[in-house]
Amino acid sequence: MLSYQLGDGRALSAAPILKNQPEGYTLLCPVEPGCPRIDAQNLGSSFALHPETNDWYVDETRNLARVSGLKALPQYVRSALSMQRGENVFAPTAGMRFFEYFEQYAGSSWLDRLMTLDVIRQAAIPVKSAAGEVQRTPLQCVTRVHSFELLSLTPESNRLPARVDFEVQGVGRWKHDFSIYMPTKEQMTERAKVLAERPQLGFIAET
Repeated sequence: MLSYQLGDGRALSAAPILKNQPEGYTLLCPVEPGCPRIDAQNLGSSFALHPETNDWYVDETRNLARVSGLKALPQYVRSALSMQRGENVFAPTAGMRFFEYFEQYAGSSWLDRLMTLDVIRQAAIPVKSAAGEVQRTPLQCVTRVHSFELLSLTPESNRLPARVDFEVQGVGRWKHDFSIYMPTKEQMTERAKVLAERPQLGFIAET
């Protein structure tokens, strides 16, 4: 359950209940408690991605560069918002629905609103492991999504410039510009074929 106005959401704890009352219909939505977030300073270490090439690169010590904590936040956000649903054969329901929304609503006033709701989902709704254990939210330390905005509708090298405005635990208000990955229709079709050829992996990820 997501709220565009609040920039937050909750996972449902049970099926919604629709009640017909004298004053009208009431929809009851039982929800789980809010998922705990971590401080941005506690984000784990990972290989750094170059902001222009999006590839690993070598630092001044001739080792692969790494980032952690607050310096890793832009990379964590960019990576989370760049993985499209259906790209990960081990978790077919993980990832963003950006491609789907971009295909159907590009040029419409609905596009930014739907994408913002999808970002709220990544910030507020925890994911589950293959064993069914609840884990952190994909955005880990984002407590509220104030806004998400595409700065262009014309992909360059499969990337679109975007701007986010978040509330981040341990930081406060955090705004950042970066580019997100946007595959072509042909690329998504090819990945769907790969996923269809490996149904056992999807079953393992969803049980």
